[in-house]
Amino acid sequence: MVIRPKASHSLCLPISTYHGKATINTGVSAQDHAAIVPVGTEVQLHPDEQALTKAPVYMKIEDTTVSIDPMSRINFGRVTALEYNHKVRNIGRVATESIRLLEEHFTETLQVTRADGGTL
Repeated sequence: MVIRPKASHSLCLPISTYHGKATINTGVSAQDHAAIVPVGTEVQLHPDEQALTKAPVYMKIEDTTVSIDPMSRINFGRVTALEYNHKVRNIGRVATESIRLLEEHFTETLQVTRADGGTL
């Protein structure tokens, strides 16, 4: 998912199902994730997954040949630079009502707590 377009690349956040296990896999930090959910559907948790602390991000699917797995999670803790010469597939767009929430999740996850309790 593109979070910041730049001149020669975009900063992107990965979306993964973690092999259908959502955030229950060892080493997956659940607090860095939010469910990505098609508009008009509801969040589904893995039977062993605890409720996510980040509210779901809704997506308007534009490619009707694609479906979003209910275990799909956005990882706000792993930003990836993707150059424009890579082939990508447009699946859809973040729903208007979720854009502010997406930005908040991104900013919150990347904040660093200082020794004095403040944030950077």
